[in-house]
Amino acid sequence: MRILVLADDESVLPWMDSLRQRGDELAFCWTPSVTLRETLQESWPDVKLIEREAISDCEADDVGVLVGGRGSDVFVEARQLGQCGRPILVVTASAGPTSSLFELMPLWEEGRTQIVPAFDCPLAALSFQENSPFRPDRIEFERTVSPAGPLNLQRVYELFFQDVYALHQLGSQLNADGQSADWEAIQTVWTGQQEKYIAAGSIMLSGGQLPESTWTLKSGPNDGWKLTLWKADQSTQFSSSDVSAEYLDASRLDMVRQFGSPEGSPPVIAATGWEDVMWSGHLLAAAQNSATRQRRVAIQQESGSERSQFKTQMATFGCGALLWAMFGAIGLLGIASALDPRDREQKAAEVAGFVLTEVDFVGDSAQLTEEGAVHVQQISEDWSSTTAPVIVVDSGQSTAANERRETVAETLTSEYGRDDEQRVLVRQLKGVWFQRLVVLGWCLVFGPLGLVLLAQVLIVASHPGRESST
Repeated sequence: MRILVLADDESVLPWMDSLRQRGDELAFCWTPSVTLRETLQESWPDVKLIEREAISDCEADDVGVLVGGRGSDVFVEARQLGQCGRPILVVTASAGPTSSLFELMPLWEEGRTQIVPAFDCPLAALSFQENSPFRPDRIEFERTVSPAGPLNLQRVYELFFQDVYALHQLGSQLNADGQSADWEAIQTVWTGQQEKYIAAGSIMLSGGQLPESTWTLKSGPNDGWKLTLWKADQSTQFSSSDVSAEYLDASRLDMVRQFGSPEGSPPVIAATGWEDVMWSGHLLAAAQNSATRQRRVAIQQESGSERSQFKTQMATFGCGALLWAMFGAIGLLGIASALDPRDREQKAAEVAGFVLTEVDFVGDSAQLTEEGAVHVQQISEDWSSTTAPVIVVDSGQSTAANERRETVAETLTSEYGRDDEQRVLVRQLKGVWFQRLVVLGWCLVFGPLGLVLLAQVLIVASHPGRESST
C-alpha cells in the first residue's frame, strides 16, 4: 500500500519506520513544517514532498493516510481523504490533548473508513501477566523527562494522554476477570506551578474496578520511566531499561498490522481502538478539571461527539414538540369551546359558507358584485343541504344593510326559486377576534412540530450518500 503522510511535527517518524518495515511504500508527504520538511529531505529522500493543492490527487484505492501533529490543517485534509474511503493511521503523541484529533470523529461514527489510533506505548512491549506474580491493588507510574527544569503543561498533557492509555490497558489486562473496567474519580496535584509551567505533578486515579493508580511526572537529566505494581507490602518493578528499542519497534509494528492492507486491497472497516481515544480524552479533561478546581473530581463519561449530542438534542426536541402538539391541541379545543362568543346561528352560517360581507357588495350600495353574485349562486346550490341561515353582515358603517338583505332574498327567490325570506338575516358577527386567536393558537401548537419535521427533511436532503467499503 502507498502511504500519504500528513503531519506538522516529527511524531510521525517512528511510525513511518514501522510502515516501511511492514512493506508499505511511503510515497507522498504534505507538511507545513519547515523542520519536518528538511528532515524528510535528508533522511527520507524517496518520499515525494507535495503541495496542499496536490493532496486531492492522492485518492487512489491503494493509498493509506498517516496523520499526526497538533494543527487542524493536517486533520482537515485527512478527514477529506477519509470521506473518500482511504484508511487512516492517526499518531496521537502530540494530537491527543488537542481538539484537532476529533476532526476525525464523524468518520468513525459513520463507519466511512478504517481509523486506527497509534499510541506511543512502551508498556505494551511487556507481558505483565507473565512477569507479575500477583494481581496488584495499586499501580504507580513515574516518568522523568529531560532536560531538568520547568515542565510545559502542553507537554505534560501530551505525555499523560499516552501514559493513561497504557495504564488503562494495563489495569484491564491485570483485571481478575480479564474484562475492561474504568476508574471513577481523579485528582491532579501540580507542584511549583507558574502560569503554563510546573516543577512536577501527579495525577491519582481511583474507584471502579481498576487498581488505584498514580501517574507522576518530573524533570531530570535523562528520559525514562518506572512502573511499580503493589499488592499490600509486596511490589514488582519495571523500568524503561527493561524495554529495548527493538521491543518498541515491534510494539509499533503490531499496532500498524491492523491498518489497511500492505497488498493494497480495500481496507476492512474496523472501529476498534477509537474508544481508547475517547476514554483517554475523558480522563485528560477530568485531570484538567481537577487541576482547575484543586480537588478530587468524578470522571464524567460524556460523549465527545458533537454529532451524537446533536442527534440526542434533536430526538429530545422532537419528543417535546410531539407532546406539546398533543396536549396543546386537547387544551386549545377545550379552551376554545368554553370561551367561544359565537351563537349557534352564526356558527352554522359560517360552516355552510352562508355569510355575505362587505366584499360581496358594490361600495355602500345593495348591488351585488360579480363575486357576490357567484356567492349567492353557491348558497342556492347548498340551500337544501343545510338549515343554516343566510347572514348579511351589518358592519354598522353602512345604512344599506336591510336593502342588501332584500336584494339577496329577492335574488334567491326570483333566480333560483329559494322562497324562504325568513332564513335571510341581517346581523353583526361576534367573535371575529376570537377566530384569529384560535388560528394563532393552532400555529403555536403545531409550529414546533412542523419545524422538527422540516429540519429532518433538510438533514436527509443535505446528507451526502455514504460510500461503501469492503
